[in-house]
This record gives sequence, structure tokens and C-alpha cells, in this order.
Amino acid sequence: RLLGIDSLGVTDELRAVGLNSILAMKARIVLQEQLGLAIDVAAILKLGNVRKIANNVAGGCARRRELFHHHPMQKLYPVPKTLETYMADYKAGKPTFTVASGVRLEGARLEVMEKALRTVFAANPSMKARTAFMDGKPLLLRDDSQEIPINMHRLDYEPDAEQLFGYCWQPLKIVGGFLGNYALIETPTQGFFVFMGSHGNMDGASMNLMIMEFCSALKGIAPEPEKYTVFDYALDEQDYLGSEALRE
Repeated sequence: RLLGIDSLGVTDELRAVGLNSILAMKARIVLQEQLGLAIDVAAILKLGNVRKIANNVAGGCARRRELFHHHPMQKLYPVPKTLETYMADYKAGKPTFTVASGVRLEGARLEVMEKALRTVFAANPSMKARTAFMDGKPLLLRDDSQEIPINMHRLDYEPDAEQLFGYCWQPLKIVGGFLGNYALIETPTQGFFVFMGSHGNMDGASMNLMIMEFCSALKGIAPEPEKYTVFDYALDEQDYLGSEALRE
């Protein structure tokens, strides 16, 4: 369908019938969203035909199953390279940076905001991951059963920006902590949701997505369950870093 042709054999070379980097990117999105399969764009271009791509995806799924069942509850995953570098800097005493984002809501009450945020957490269990070093190697620890703490305050006055940040601020535990800190504040006329994450694991797009899901949950619209997590990304990145495509 993406190539605009009626038929395609499993061994037909895709580049010969029009595959390019843009179409490979579209194919990756379709595979992820419609089939729940993750494969790198570079791998689609490198492998070149449907059979090789299918074999690559099947091998990746088997590898994930093996890793996912390594531990019954608290599973171990590799850390994405950006976060790995950040954790190493933190451990070595180098400066690290916290990124903050948030939303102000007219008339929002603390209990309602907490329920909405818990709904977002439930739909995105990868947010419950913790960072750790084991035998000198950085890892993500997954335990979907644990609760993410929320720093909550109810004020009887309207704070200025500096006061508000003071209520939200908690030191981010780069090693051994959750991937982010969360704060909810209720004032007589407003509600505030503020998130703080490390520059190594959170970008603007991720923050915006979380705020959009939070605001939808406030309206009673449950977020869709996450389809592609930080764990999937870390595994795909590890595969790619050891791949022939990267070496070339």
C-alpha cells in the first residue's frame, strides 16, 4: 500500500519498486501502530525485502521475550545511551540538569488532579521505572506494581512563580530513583501540575504528550495504553548499535 503497487513478493527488492527513506519511516510507523512491532528505519532499508524484515522482527521479539522474563516482577533493561551518559556524569560528580514543565488549570482541585495523574501512570507503566547500577552497569528496573509518589500541596493563598517553584522542587535522584518527580498544587482559584525530569531521559515532545494525556484524563478521557516504551527503545537502540547497518 505504501509503495502504491498491487502485488509484492516476499523476496522482491523493495528499493527496486520505489522504497526510499521517507517510505521506510512510514512503514516503521505502520508496523508499530497497527501491529505493535518495532524495527529501525535503517534496518528496513538495509534488509531490503519482506522476508528479511519479518525474520528480523521475529528475532527481536524472541529476544525481548527472553529479557522480559528474566525476573518475574522487577525486570532488568538496558538504559538508553542518553540516559546512560547522564547517569555516568551524575555518578562521577559532574553537573546534571533538571528540566521542568507544567500546566496551570483554573479551578482545578487536588483530588481531581491526583486521580487524573494516577490514570496517566496506569496507562504508562514504563514511567514507574527506576534507574540503577548493577556490577558497574547502568540499568532500568521495571516493577509495574509500585506507586509513583506525588508531591501534593494545598495553599490558602495565590503564590508567585518563585514560591510555586519552591513547593514543586525536590532533588531528582538520577541513580536509584524514578524517571521523574511530580507535583500537584491547589490554591483558592487554581491548580498546578508540574513535572521535573532529567535532561537525559525527557524531551519537550515527551513532556507535551504527558501534559496532553493529563488534561484529557481531567475530562474523563482515559489515555491509550502505551505501545512503545523506554524499554522497547533501549532494546532497539542496543540492537542497532551492534548492527551491520551502523558499522556501514
